Amino acid sequence: MDNMLSLIRELQFSDLKLPFSIYQSQCEQKILDIPIAKPMCIFVVAGEKQFGEGFKLSCRKNQFIFFSEHSSVHIRNIPNEGEYVAILIEFDYLDFDMLPRENSINKTDYFIGDVDGEIAMCLKQFFEIATCSLADVCSLRRKELLLFLYHSGYRQVASLIGRPTIKRKVHDMLISNKFREISMEKICAELAMSESTLRRKLQLENTTMKQIKNSARLGFGLHLLQTTAKPIGLVSEECGYQSQSRFTVGFKNRFGLTPSELRKTKQLSQ
Repeated sequence: MDNMLSLIRELQFSDLKLPFSIYQSQCEQKILDIPIAKPMCIFVVAGEKQFGEGFKLSCRKNQFIFFSEHSSVHIRNIPNEGEYVAILIEFDYLDFDMLPRENSINKTDYFIGDVDGEIAMCLKQFFEIATCSLADVCSLRRKELLLFLYHSGYRQVASLIGRPTIKRKVHDMLISNKFREISMEKICAELAMSESTLRRKLQLENTTMKQIKNSARLGFGLHLLQTTAKPIGLVSEECGYQSQSRFTVGFKNRFGLTPSELRKTKQLSQ
């Protein structure tokens, strides 16, 4: 993975809309209760990622961790030899269509794997295709990456996907609407159900509209703070907050640190 660092840095400061996210820090980050809205694979290029209760689980350099969609996870990003660098790829439900459906595989929340030479080559090809602006091509390469992991012996990848939840659908609507006010009537119309049915189904998923909205806004804010150099005030606006102070309070309550404290762990320079 070392030979990919130069390519990663080149893409990190480009103006391209990348089909993956680059996370980097030069100081340790401890972030609590991070929402996971989609199945995602995190490849650790430098440093170490610890996660779970008490941070007892570890994903080190030249390893990857694949999370299923679930509520949240505690994470500690630890720089070794000067920095922490990881690549995060989110997957959609349709990306898993090409995988076999095997009844013998029980659904799992995560699994950890090693990045061998063949997986590293597949990943490098995925990075290189990022210079192509065709979204359909990038989507195909995501599917190929899933298939490659499956046929490399990581059959657990086929057990990471479940049925699309109402929570996930509402979350995606909020993101696509860029957190502008969206009426309950419009949400219900999009989902083709009454308001009472929507609230009942969300209750069965142990959540509410308010919880989904707060989680989506703060999760998106965390993503922007980690992957861009946008001012905190602008980040709070893009997440739908009326003031930076409200964003800061909500961020601190959720993640255990303020946006400014998180930014201090990063020393991005172009």
